[in-house]
Amino acid sequence: TNSGTEATLNTIRAARAFTGKNKFAKVEGGYHGTHDAVTVSVRVNPEVAGDAMAPQAVAASEGLADGILDQVVIIPFNHTA
Repeated sequence: TNSGTEATLNTIRAARAFTGKNKFAKVEGGYHGTHDAVTVSVRVNPEVAGDAMAPQAVAASEGLADGILDQVVIIPFNHTA
């Protein structure tokens, strides 16, 4: 690939093809590129993210495809449980 964005895009696509599942996990606060699937919960805003141990997916910008937030499961950063 030419970029990290392409790498995460292709990795998610391959995982979906292999598992047959649409949802995937993303670490809250992590930056993984600029495609719709990972432009979610990049910056942590406690007012909209919800419970620290079960954060909600929050769009990092306008213009994301409909339904993308339902496909991303946000997991807390550096939590071992």
